[in-house]
Amino acid sequence: MAFGVLGLFIASMVFPIWFADRMAGLSLVPEPLWWLLGAVVSIFFVARHQSKSFEICAQDMQKQAHTIAQTLQTSAIKPVRAIHENAAVTEWRNGT
Repeated sequence: MAFGVLGLFIASMVFPIWFADRMAGLSLVPEPLWWLLGAVVSIFFVARHQSKSFEICAQDMQKQAHTIAQTLQTSAIKPVRAIHENAAVTEWRNGT
């Protein structure tokens, strides 16, 4: 869009009659069509923003699910239990 505006500035300086004809043509567009164009462009950008934010939320949820799955692995818990044996709990489990 910025390059388009710069192109129009350059065109207005290099080809002033061509530019004046184009601007005269734009002045003939009725006001309701400009409103319609604004609405269509707004809907496009709102939908794009919503789509991108849903995509980001989905990625975050996948990361959280992966983290939870790694945390709940029992193979990582068993070595910790072996290190921290509690004599009283072991005695209670054995029923002695």
